[in-house]
Amino acid sequence: MVAAALADGTLSPAERTRIQERLGSGELPAEQAAQVRRELLVPASPAELAAMVATDAERELLYRFAALVTMTDAGVSPAEAAWLSIFATALGLSAERAKALAGDLFG
Repeated sequence: MVAAALADGTLSPAERTRIQERLGSGELPAEQAAQVRRELLVPASPAELAAMVATDAERELLYRFAALVTMTDAGVSPAEAAWLSIFATALGLSAERAKALAGDLFG
């Protein structure tokens, strides 16, 4: 989530708030939530993030969280869209599946 938020070079207050909200939701296992907190200090690369998950469900959940963090009132920036594409590839998600997962979030 942090790396996705930083894809455009900055971590906005709105992005930080979304990350904190997701961490508080209990959807992520404790180990992964702790990793996200560490990434607030030193962000991981897409490949490092992808290596943290083992199942398709975890890959999709992680991608959805990343996509959600990038979304603002103005939409996803070109830099963030490029990062999400790289992340989807690192996770082994097809472009079609990544689009479907983002579509679930953004309609």
